Amino acid sequence: SPEGALPVVTFTDAVTFHWNGDEIRVYHVPPAHTDGDAIVHFRRSDVVHMGDVHFNGSYPFIDTSSGGTVDGVVAAVDRVLAFAGEKTRIIPGHGPLASRADLAAYREMVATIGKRIRDAARAGRSLEEVQAAKPTAEFDAAWGKGYMTPQRFTEMVYRNVTAKQDSPLLPPAR
Repeated sequence: SPEGALPVVTFTDAVTFHWNGDEIRVYHVPPAHTDGDAIVHFRRSDVVHMGDVHFNGSYPFIDTSSGGTVDGVVAAVDRVLAFAGEKTRIIPGHGPLASRADLAAYREMVATIGKRIRDAARAGRSLEEVQAAKPTAEFDAAWGKGYMTPQRFTEMVYRNVTAKQDSPLLPPAR
């Protein structure tokens, strides 16, 4: 990239800025949507911008070709849930403005489907067998109407967890 396209400020875990009377905390999170995600928390305003780590109201697109992981999405959401309050407004990368409760529901959906697909893959199930088992079925009415269909989401997660069976964010396979 040309020099003008390169970042001026870099950080490994978190960095704090002060602007217009607000403290802005930026957190680097494990590979989630991609391998370079950050969460921005405007502390005085109590607003969190999650970018494409959070798709409110639809299954997320986890860009595995850019290092994204289902485990990282869960870990990033957990980090935000640890400091978000009931009045925190959460800006997703896609979908309407969200609340802490919306984010907790999103986390439950991603974690549950991820675990189901990981468990099936570890049991030796093929992608076709996992898709036929419909691991997303209970969530499809609420989350499955966007670009990322239940079938497409299942395939993406399956390919992610089979490529990284022993994720550092989850216990190893037994």
